[in-house]
Order: sequence, then C-alpha cells, then structure tokens
Amino acid sequence: MTPARGDSAPRVLPPWIRIGSGAVTVEVAARPGAPRTAIVRGEPRGIGIAIAAAADKGKANDSLVRFIAKLTGAARASVEIVR
Repeated sequence: MTPARGDSAPRVLPPWIRIGSGAVTVEVAARPGAPRTAIVRGEPRGIGIAIAAAADKGKANDSLVRFIAKLTGAARASVEIVR
C-alpha cells in the first residue's frame, strides 16, 4: 500500500480490511436482534456490529447495509453483503 500524502510510512491495515481495485472489503461479525444498531467492538475476525433488526427475511441484512452506507457516506447501492 502506498503512503498517504505527508506520511513517511505505509499504514498497516488489520487483516479483515482488504483494499482491491475499485472495492474495499471489510469483514463484519453481525449480531442481529440487538437493542440498537451500533459498532460494538473490533475483533481479530472483523468489526462486531449489533443490528437492531431481527434475522428474519433479510431484515437484518438490509439494516446492516443501510448502517454501513450511512457510516461511510456511500450510496446504499454500493454496499454489498458478499456472504
């Protein structure tokens, strides 16, 4: 990875963040059925995100996509759950 302007050394990213051509992949450990949607912790396998929606008929997945889009300022259509 190349250093940002003004930086003297490249930044080391956690293994659960991968930057590819045209995409950034972030591994998330989602926990549906929480009292509120929020980032709860960083862990070795990814970011722990509590989801207020139930894991029923895609509701939690939709809520996760909306939360990540809002958090990053990205369009909802550009956020994708890979698996």
